[in-house]
Amino acid sequence: MTILKIRLIVLIERLKKVTAVAQELGMKQPTVSFHMKKMEEEWGVPLFESKTGKVLLTEAGRMLHHYAQQIDKIYTEAESRMLQLRDGGSQTVKIGCTALTSALVLTSRWFKENQALQKFVNQFVTDSSERLAARLEDGELDLVVTAEPPADARFQKELLKESPLQVWLAHDHPFARMNELTIIQLRNMKYAALDEPAIGRQLLARDAVDYAELPAGILVSQPFLVGQAVQGGGVFSIMPSMLDSPLSGPDNEKLAGIPLAGKPAVLQIYAVWPKAHWNPKLLMQVAQSLAV
Repeated sequence: MTILKIRLIVLIERLKKVTAVAQELGMKQPTVSFHMKKMEEEWGVPLFESKTGKVLLTEAGRMLHHYAQQIDKIYTEAESRMLQLRDGGSQTVKIGCTALTSALVLTSRWFKENQALQKFVNQFVTDSSERLAARLEDGELDLVVTAEPPADARFQKELLKESPLQVWLAHDHPFARMNELTIIQLRNMKYAALDEPAIGRQLLARDAVDYAELPAGILVSQPFLVGQAVQGGGVFSIMPSMLDSPLSGPDNEKLAGIPLAGKPAVLQIYAVWPKAHWNPKLLMQVAQSLAV
């Protein structure tokens, strides 16, 4: 079955109109109808049925669509890669990070020390861990940096960094000189929570009772915005200890980082990519550079 017929069955399922499919493919309606008939002859079973003015897939058609969708996705990805290679003359990769992981690995030092590698890395995007996993699955991204790696044998996983979670406060807060803090000591303050679910999961795993004492607060999308909120006073946050410059206050004043009392909660950051990727050696190079 040709790629044209593969795409035809994918489009029939999505658009449910022969005229719409013809427009999408840049063909005439009779030509699309002809290919639909030929497909049924080739497979020896009905693939399409008309109901209330729509063209739907039969049970056999839906089964074929399951495989056609995967083939179309892979072919589209290959087509895109070949166009990149033809137009740019080099192989390139796209990296996805969450707001937190980008602050931890895409530092000025990385950009300074990996200029040769950057000719292969042509795009950085930020998204939620959940969306990054979906975009990696769809082939939209080559490698993601995440604190929530998928538990899927199809993906290679490389530990890049690990960092204990700690309390962050304004440098002039009375608690800023303490050696350690419990969450219960912070119950009268507002909590600026970074929108990174892995942090909450680590705190819950560390001590569920302590986690329940976290006061209500605000949800913040970016580490530097957490820094702004905390520096304003009366607000604390809990984030990795290795964060530094992203947490500077509005006057570039550093925040105070104080360890959590008791059992530590450690956030682990991973690079994840498909084992079946077209250039795993290059992705391993990228991952190793991000671990420094």
